[in-house]
Amino acid sequence: MVVSIGLWTLSAFTLPAGAATPETRSAPGQTNTAGADFIQYSVSPDDTLWDIANRYHTTVERLLSLNPNVRPDQLKIGSHLVIPRLHDEAKPVMAEQGKVIITASGERFRVRHVLNCKLTAYTSGYESTGKRPGDPGYGITSSGRVATIGRTIAVDPEVISIGSKVYIEGLGIRYAEDTGGAIKGHHIDVYVGDGGAVKQALEFGVKQDVPVFILED
Repeated sequence: MVVSIGLWTLSAFTLPAGAATPETRSAPGQTNTAGADFIQYSVSPDDTLWDIANRYHTTVERLLSLNPNVRPDQLKIGSHLVIPRLHDEAKPVMAEQGKVIITASGERFRVRHVLNCKLTAYTSGYESTGKRPGDPGYGITSSGRVATIGRTIAVDPEVISIGSKVYIEGLGIRYAEDTGGAIKGHHIDVYVGDGGAVKQALEFGVKQDVPVFILED
């Protein structure tokens, strides 16, 4: 389920329309591209997509759309990502306008309500679920769906109803499909992969007071 990413260079991917070829890197991790809307970013030790997305006021989903060969559960040090250039006047990832939010990619959603939540990460593996591959229900959420990277979150159904569509700042759209004994109140567990993704779950860490927008159906 977990796919390793080998080192790849600029020639291995096509920059989005409007992006220019990056110049030689002048600062660790980042390559400036004069007049372009995108830059090339070299992954450093301890980087996660979450951290990079927040640093450049974008979302994990936006980074994945710009870098289709990248898996969110594993990054290679030294691999290159195309990321939106951070302009001095950059706005937050999303802005709330009454009951409508606008994401960094320009999508609009109506908001039912907003929560500030603690985020952690989990896997299908024994450390998170007490189950191993081959056990009944391995990789299956409490809603009956298969746990999916980039989609599934575990929630307290007393706070966020199962099946709810949410927008998590820095991550993007997720669906409340799972529950957990330790997931109570304003606590969300983000699914990051099967049992081989324990390292990614640990690296995700604990993120406090993250805006979570519960969207209307």
